[in-house]
Amino acid sequence: MTPSTAPSYTDFSRFSGIRAQAHNDSAGAIDKVAQEFEAMLVQMMLKAARDASPSGGEFDSHEMQLYQEMFDKQVAMQISHGGRLGIADMIKRQIPQASAANEGPAKMTLPERRLFPEHLRAVPLAPTAASSDEEVVDARSWKARVTNRGQLDGQREFAESLLADAARAADRLGTTPEVLIAQAALETGWGRHVMSGSDGQSSHNLFGIKADPSWTGQTVTRETLEYYGGRPVRVKAAFRSYEGFGAAFDDYAQFITSNPRYQSALQQADDPKAYAAALQKAGYASDPQYAHKVIQIHEQIATLAPSAGRAE
Repeated sequence: MTPSTAPSYTDFSRFSGIRAQAHNDSAGAIDKVAQEFEAMLVQMMLKAARDASPSGGEFDSHEMQLYQEMFDKQVAMQISHGGRLGIADMIKRQIPQASAANEGPAKMTLPERRLFPEHLRAVPLAPTAASSDEEVVDARSWKARVTNRGQLDGQREFAESLLADAARAADRLGTTPEVLIAQAALETGWGRHVMSGSDGQSSHNLFGIKADPSWTGQTVTRETLEYYGGRPVRVKAAFRSYEGFGAAFDDYAQFITSNPRYQSALQQADDPKAYAAALQKAGYASDPQYAHKVIQIHEQIATLAPSAGRAE
């Protein structure tokens, strides 16, 4: 059996084709309308499944969400035109079809509107003093503001909780605490994705430092995103594990100062932009946008915690 080929959901001319077909072939038009309706239901189910799935990560972006939505719509069209679910067949049975036995075109009638008892009818609320001069707040924009405010509060709390340890390490490196916190925020998603071991215990690894042969402490093995030839690739690697975030900052400072490849970064440590760029050039991270991302977060931290500075 040859599978049916679904049209592209971006081909909007199919709707005008259905309208034209309805004049000469009502039954065929009903088939297509039912398929379109089934595709819409399937697409809604796929969207609900996407919304219920955990979000976040390297590939979570507006562009990726757009591509996923386009993919889901085309998948819904393919499922509907393949007749796999049978929803279209049920819809067709519910639509009265015109036939030779009918007198005139079939009509769909709605039940008569039932009035609610007087005491249950909606009563318009009088404007209160507090709201009379205020604009109505759109629910979506209000939710976005609340979400953004919550994210900013979480980021501020993350930055402030690390400030003392970051200042200690920054003094040793000759740089600013904010640029170290920016690195930690980038590596861990503002502390939401700190690596943990198989026992669920946090590694407290804020800087993504791997466990090379010189490391004698505890380790955790995790999947990580690396860039080879400019392409993202997921690989498994062993990372260092610490007793706390303070130990992570101390080891980061030791790692940078003891490694000859980062001497150029240390010489420019008083300039956060130059420091981040030198780290990337020396091979600290394989992400080609690493330094740019660090500086973006560094500038954001300045607005979150303007009082953050080098410890006296």
